[in-house]
Amino acid sequence: MNLQRSLARATQLVAGAVMGFALVLSGAWADDFQGATHMVPLDEDTLHYSQSRATGPVARLQERIDQGTVKLNYDDTFGYLREILVETKQGLPEYWKARAK
Repeated sequence: MNLQRSLARATQLVAGAVMGFALVLSGAWADDFQGATHMVPLDEDTLHYSQSRATGPVARLQERIDQGTVKLNYDDTFGYLREILVETKQGLPEYWKARAK
């Protein structure tokens, strides 16, 4: 019986030490979560963000707004979000459709 108690206590101590070590390490790495302190080079050879033209649905909507062919209506609850989703053909969430009825 003493051997079982000793093994159980040793297991608890080892588990506690491992958990404590893990907590200390996680605290040390929290400051650098996902490279938060590192600058992302957006204009390196493979990306060229500042040199390429945006062609996505939001960029196309912006062009239409600039040309005056579309005007977004402002909603007191959702702002321009509802109109942007409709105009970019992203679709409205189901709960918005139900609310509109």
